Formats: sequence, structure tokens, C-alpha cells
Amino acid sequence: MASELAAKVAHRSLAGVPRWKLRNYVLVTGGYWAFTLADGALRMLVLLHFHRLDSPVAVRFCSSPTSSWGS
Repeated sequence: MASELAAKVAHRSLAGVPRWKLRNYVLVTGGYWAFTLADGALRMLVLLHFHRLDSPVAVRFCSSPTSSWGS
């Protein structure tokens, strides 16, 4: 019963949206998430590399103004 209601609500909310707009939304959102995950993974790899070298760069990397990790 609840799943039928949810399907009706979901169908009604997308009824007036053209497929190309939905496709563009999915592409942009997917690209954003892919970039966010890749960026976070790369930052973690850089941080761990410098931490492994016992370098003070790791601390500076976390607290740099361009990084959201230090704030």
C-alpha cells in the first residue's frame, strides 16, 4: 500500500519534467559526486604520503586556506 502511494507521488512529481532535463540533472550530479570523491581520495593520498615521510607539509596541507580540512 505504501509503495503504491510512493510510486504515485514520484510519478506525479516527474510528470511535467522533460526527459532531457532529467538526463542533464543526473549527468551533472553524477559528475559532481565523481569529482568530489576523486578529489577527496587524492587529497588523502597526498596527506598520507607526506605523513609517511614525517614531513611538516602534511600539517600545512591540512591547515592551508584552500583546504576545507583545516577549518
